[in-house]
Amino acid sequence: MASGFNDRRHIVIGHSPYERQATLTNVLERYDGITKAVQFISFAQAGLPYMGVGRNLGYTHEVFFNAKGPRRHNHLMSGDDDLFINEVARARNTSAVADPRSFMTTRATGDLATWIRRKRRHYTTARFYRLGHQVLLTLLPLARIVFWCACAMLFALGCWREAGAGLFVKVGLFLPVTLLSMRRLGADPLLLTLALPLEWLFLVLEPLIYVSTLVIKPRRWK
Repeated sequence: MASGFNDRRHIVIGHSPYERQATLTNVLERYDGITKAVQFISFAQAGLPYMGVGRNLGYTHEVFFNAKGPRRHNHLMSGDDDLFINEVARARNTSAVADPRSFMTTRATGDLATWIRRKRRHYTTARFYRLGHQVLLTLLPLARIVFWCACAMLFALGCWREAGAGLFVKVGLFLPVTLLSMRRLGADPLLLTLALPLEWLFLVLEPLIYVSTLVIKPRRWK
């Protein structure tokens, strides 16, 4: 992680994978964590840093104190690390490290209900991101939903050639890139094998969890 710092790079974003356990909750948590890491590390390497995880994150004291640190987000239950990086990180001052020697393993969540509660809390921070990031992070899953719905509709209408072409692009071109990225961040064979069905599951699960935060507000600090 320290190698990511230089005269221009004052923020270093790293990966924090969850420890492996033989439970369904753990599979969901590890898939969610590694796909999120692929996304925010890739964005940072492309010059669009938008978040980091506090469990594996570095920044200079000048960056921290010039921004007055994450204290301005103390009213939130979680996400102060995300919002701090979203506020101060730019292409010119941020680097992302994907070397396995930099990974910081995180203790796994014990049960499904706790994991869902944590995800609900994390969604409460989304509206505090910069507007451009909010739009981009909304369009990405929306594009996946539209793609799979379009494929299903084409198959239902008997448009086999068009549906097949779409599936070839997704499975033959995009999926291998995703799997290679996941593998680079330490994904085990189980996650790689289940990547596609888990993508379908999360395209349904994540909107449901997000909507639940709008209907039933997560508890706030007193």
